[in-house]
Amino acid sequence: MLLIRNGTARLNTGGRTQYKKTDILIEKNRIRQIGEHLSCPDADTLNASGMLVIPGLINCHIHSHDNFNKAWLDNMPLEIWMANVRPFFSGVRHTPEMVYHRTLLGAVEMLHSGITSVMDDVLLNSPTDAECLDMVVKAYEDIGMRAVVLPHTKNIPMEKTIPYAEDLFTPEMKQAGCGPYPSEEKLLEFLEGSIKKYNHPGRRVTLGLSDSAPQRCTAKLMRGVRDLSVQYHVPVVCHVLETFVQKRTGEIFYGKSLVKYLAELGLLNENFVLIHCNWIDADDLALIKENGCKAVHNPACNMKMGSGIAPVYDMTRRVPAGLGTDNISANDSASLFEAMKLGALLSKIRTPEFRHWLRAEDMVRMATEFGSLCMNQEKEIGTLEEGKKADLALLRMDNEHYALSADYDNALVYSENGSSVDTVLVDGNIVLRDGHLTLLDEQTLFARLRELRPAILEEHRAALKECRGIADVFEQCYRRCNQPRL
Repeated sequence: MLLIRNGTARLNTGGRTQYKKTDILIEKNRIRQIGEHLSCPDADTLNASGMLVIPGLINCHIHSHDNFNKAWLDNMPLEIWMANVRPFFSGVRHTPEMVYHRTLLGAVEMLHSGITSVMDDVLLNSPTDAECLDMVVKAYEDIGMRAVVLPHTKNIPMEKTIPYAEDLFTPEMKQAGCGPYPSEEKLLEFLEGSIKKYNHPGRRVTLGLSDSAPQRCTAKLMRGVRDLSVQYHVPVVCHVLETFVQKRTGEIFYGKSLVKYLAELGLLNENFVLIHCNWIDADDLALIKENGCKAVHNPACNMKMGSGIAPVYDMTRRVPAGLGTDNISANDSASLFEAMKLGALLSKIRTPEFRHWLRAEDMVRMATEFGSLCMNQEKEIGTLEEGKKADLALLRMDNEHYALSADYDNALVYSENGSSVDTVLVDGNIVLRDGHLTLLDEQTLFARLRELRPAILEEHRAALKECRGIADVFEQCYRRCNQPRL
């Protein structure tokens, strides 16, 4: 047992958020009791005087397969970025060891910034690469994080997913962009087998599902994924209306918005998590709410790639909306403190109606409570409550962020950058103490990554070499779709 003493905890009482000086008693992996002057002679004691105690933050959207690409690409909209981010013709074939280390690299950054849970929409070396998936799961298990790993699934050739691309792709480009994709039956068999392998009671790392995007998956595949999600009660993530090009994609390919297309296929339900939603309209949002879906906002990625500004105020008033950091090359940070601040600031430039600007409290809820709903784990994590899992972070307040802070939610969103994170617990285990990871030697990890650096840089060079011609085609598609706005 562990007794956290005298911390200033972020609690939910009667639906209201308050910070209160209190003790927290943890038994095994759950919060047993919250209250003042608790006594438990057999418990180890953690002195939290002068510390904030908050629920562990939940990163609802990353792609760990991109973790080797930090601080690499810039000034590219999504459609052109896709041509540059990995070798178009030769592809990426990371070894199992590389997959393991790239996953750990992202997990290290997240734990240091108070993130205890993550939804990892990971592209495997091939769609049914069980060994690659095993390495992702093992990395999160070894470092002590909670994770829902979502094997990224798609089966429509690339030139058929972007308006005008099919006429512009050469035969060589079409050959490279077509997979090879297994049949829907083989994909679904792999996904179901993986869920059965990993999703057992008490596991911290479990499997979810991912439809890459409605224009990248056949209706048959998406319906099969839906059926698995209902049968096993796991979330399905799907990139929807991330860019203006995708808004035009729905209009050109289906004669309707991508949300309406998903609704007509019967895919929207309480397990469905829409990623981005930058270009949804009021009718789309009504469908999302009506079907009990969730959404995830990725403000840093949306800004860096010029994708758009999501109507997050309207979203959060109608559906649970979590926060994500997305690809590391489209953000360069895995910090939810940064995401909270950017999300709050973006809402203020979207509209002059200041009563529709997001509050700091809204952003913290997105990074905690709403995130747990996106993971289908709201009964277990997301708030500090008796009976819930002991996923929490302790932040030092003896610094410039909090010394004169009048409102702790404001401080978390607008002042904090992660440097105050001192201790992190996941599932009742201390995985970060005094700013140092307890289950991983970081210097050993970084030394191995330095050894891998030449191979990673060679991959970057190959990507830039192979994108010649491809990027030009994608730019033509981008400009034709954006013609009304350019």
